[in-house]
Amino acid sequence: AWAPAAAGLALVAALGIPAQAAARAPDGHGTDIRTANAIVAAHRRPGDAVLYLGTDSKYFPAAYPSGFVRLDDIAQRRTPSQADNLIGSDYGASVVRQRLARVPRVWLARIGPYPDDPELRGLGFRLAGRWHVSDIWLLLYARG
Repeated sequence: AWAPAAAGLALVAALGIPAQAAARAPDGHGTDIRTANAIVAAHRRPGDAVLYLGTDSKYFPAAYPSGFVRLDDIAQRRTPSQADNLIGSDYGASVVRQRLARVPRVWLARIGPYPDDPELRGLGFRLAGRWHVSDIWLLLYARG
């Protein structure tokens, strides 16, 4: 009676293991956070800020601690532990704009279409770097 059950389990494993291995790869869900994080880690400077555009990108610091987590989340009002959730809570647009006026460089991070953030307009930023990794956009803006 155990032979058919073992054969069924072996079949499920044989069919499911490749799919699970692919889903656990760095870009297994179509989002290569590991590479994006490595880019930030290689190019960040002290005092850099980040503006996460969209809810999905707010999970980046939790995934890999060497790059994104070292940036100042310019929009974050409360940390995830303070807000009792996984992404924290944000300030409104007017406060974010005031905070942006005081940073020398800011990273925009977004999953999906090319980011276009009106909060940077008129603050004297210029595009200093642009990376597209899987479905992630990273834009680095600097003053001047």
